[in-house]
Amino acid sequence: MFVQMNFQNPSFLWALLLLVIPLIIHLYNFRQYKKVIFSNLAMLKEIQTQSSKTRQIKKWLILITRMLALASLILAFALPFIPSEITQSGRQLVSIYIDNSESMRADGENGQLFENAKNTARELIQNLSPDAEIQILNNDLSPYTSQVHTPENAIKLVDDMAISYFPNDFSKIVQKISTKYNSEGYASQHTFAISDFQQRKKDERSKIDSNLSLHIIKTLPENFQNISIDSVWLEEPVVKPQSPVKLRVKVVNNGDEAIESSTLVLKISGVQQGVESFGLQSKETKIIDVAFTSSQKGWIEGDVSVNDVPVVFDNVYHFALQLKPNINILQIGEASIAIAKIFKNDPIFKLTAALEGSTDYASFGKFDFIIINELHDIGSGLAEQLKQFAEKGGVVVIIPAKQMGNYNALSSVLGVADYGALVKKELSIKPEDLKQPFIKDVYKKIPQNSLLPKVIECYNLQVSAGSQAIFS
Repeated sequence: MFVQMNFQNPSFLWALLLLVIPLIIHLYNFRQYKKVIFSNLAMLKEIQTQSSKTRQIKKWLILITRMLALASLILAFALPFIPSEITQSGRQLVSIYIDNSESMRADGENGQLFENAKNTARELIQNLSPDAEIQILNNDLSPYTSQVHTPENAIKLVDDMAISYFPNDFSKIVQKISTKYNSEGYASQHTFAISDFQQRKKDERSKIDSNLSLHIIKTLPENFQNISIDSVWLEEPVVKPQSPVKLRVKVVNNGDEAIESSTLVLKISGVQQGVESFGLQSKETKIIDVAFTSSQKGWIEGDVSVNDVPVVFDNVYHFALQLKPNINILQIGEASIAIAKIFKNDPIFKLTAALEGSTDYASFGKFDFIIINELHDIGSGLAEQLKQFAEKGGVVVIIPAKQMGNYNALSSVLGVADYGALVKKELSIKPEDLKQPFIKDVYKKIPQNSLLPKVIECYNLQVSAGSQAIFS
């Protein structure tokens, strides 16, 4: 069986030319002899013949030994190796993926995980043949990831690689490799994926092209400790200037050890507005409340942060809030005393009423809230404008008329529940219903024996997926 051998430093093989030096020394006899006169030469001739043969054999053996020793030394410096299966015959694609996400900043046993990954990639490249076709990939998916490179250029790309804020989407990496392999007629392919695989999903392996040969090289952090801010949201749906704003912050301890004490800092427009202390058990998730009050109007920027090293990319969570001094409401339909009473006692609400046929669709952008009040017919133009209004973050409330026209056409456009038949059915509001987030702040206090509203007629709603029933 023929085995191919390659050299990591083939330039050292030029030194084999030095083997001619001992050969020249052997071929040219530089020894000078001294003449001695003897009276009888018969015995000397016989001795000389035997000595010359022995000496000649010794010289050839010494020559061969010297040349072998010198050749072995030269070959040792050339670093010979037998290529692995990835460098066997046939055109092959070698793809090397280096995870350069922020999680690779963590320290491993031999230093930073990202630098360890780059060193591993360099070792892989150096063990490939000089004519290898190498694809270098990272989370950025830069233009060069679609190209193949020589080992020399591939090492330069690895050297220049830096940590990026792009997330780790391993499925896109594999898709990029598969496209390259299948479109250019390679005989075989090997993928080396170097990552900590923190975000890798369990079913990703099953989605990998079966034609790809995947080699996982997982880098592990040493004593990994990390607190991350998962998400931030508002306690109340409406925030306004000069009123307390309550934020809820979800923090996670991703490490294996408990955190006895840490702090969460809130900043609004760069100014610190609050600090909360907390502790976390290993793998624990906790929701921390932090509040602030601002006199600013309109959009404001803020952030919440924790002090955690060495992984710092998830220490700060940025957000933006719109503090509205007024909530502008548009009611389309006949004037309603009941609707007016709802908003009259709070100066933040500004109610504007418009009749069914006199609505200016272009003014919808000025409002935050639109009420469709018992319209008998809803045209396709109004339905489309309401859809655009809702897609931009506006709220639409529909109060159906007793004689319904094409309300289900509007429901279809908005993607909400369709209306069924009007049925006589008594529904009473129960005290626990008032705890729904949608209406829990409508009442300051609910008497224990209060008579809550009830209805005697209602429409059956065909609730779509994702809809939430407030009363039923």
